[in-house]
Amino acid sequence: MSERKPYIDVARGVLILLVVLFHTPIILRSVGCIGETPFLDVIVGFFNIFRIPGFFFITGYCTNWGGGTLMFVQKNFKRLLLPALVLPLFTSSLYFDKDVWTNFLDFDSWTYVCVGWFVCAMAVAKILYYGIRRLVRNGFLLAIVVFAVAVAGLFLNKFFALPNHGFYQNGMILMFFVYLGDMSRKFAFSAERLVKWLGFGYVLVWLVCFILHVSLPKVSLSIDCGYLKFIPYLLIATMGICLLMSFSRLINSNRFLEYMGRHSLVIYFFHSVLIFQMGRLLGGFGICDSLFVLLVFASSVAIASFIAWLFDLPYLRWLVGRF
Repeated sequence: MSERKPYIDVARGVLILLVVLFHTPIILRSVGCIGETPFLDVIVGFFNIFRIPGFFFITGYCTNWGGGTLMFVQKNFKRLLLPALVLPLFTSSLYFDKDVWTNFLDFDSWTYVCVGWFVCAMAVAKILYYGIRRLVRNGFLLAIVVFAVAVAGLFLNKFFALPNHGFYQNGMILMFFVYLGDMSRKFAFSAERLVKWLGFGYVLVWLVCFILHVSLPKVSLSIDCGYLKFIPYLLIATMGICLLMSFSRLINSNRFLEYMGRHSLVIYFFHSVLIFQMGRLLGGFGICDSLFVLLVFASSVAIASFIAWLFDLPYLRWLVGRF
């Protein structure tokens, strides 16, 4: 995109904060310093279905799909793959555990712990969509092919139970939201009222499912979505994205959220180890579990933001890309 839109960075900033909030109680429980946090679990459950699709949607919206293949590869190497190769070196060193470095010698462990499943799935989704978009010119046929690839990813995971090396199956499914992001530049945001109503619809759907104790399907690290729930998943996640984008457009501009959005990749790579180390060092700190989670959450965001500032200095800036 030639013109940077503040509300897009706001949306990305909201999403990365939700990612950190989602991971904080999980990591602290793994360290053994907190118990159950039912109130926070409800909050996390509200945004969990569209937390990951939102990133893929924004990627589809912001990516220039019209350039040549060589330019596309160069940009993605600089903005996504280079940081994914470099930043885990710094992250792993913060664990102060030599066993962590063995992850670099095992492909599955490397893609999960070091690079992160998310970056692998994002790379798969972008490459697949770029290739399909160049081959299929007809808009209706493009939608059919994208949906077919998403269904194929689900079938490979559920029916054939094939190994998910590099999380390519997640990338195949989530490519659907990359397509939606690309299409939204032409259609969706010209119909702001529709987007708002779809966002409101997401709130109603979530409330009904919460009251009836019905679990919503989701695709993140794990693909918790069956065949019958796949189309509802795509629809509900899209409605959640509409809620996110309506909220972001309402805010429009916020320096803190825009900063978080611009530096989301650095924060993504560093937040887990920061939460892990604070959990080990503080050990609960003798306060309410939910309050301790929020304290660690805020501290992790602050420290990760400072690290992002360091990587944005002139001599380190080339190490960090943005998606």
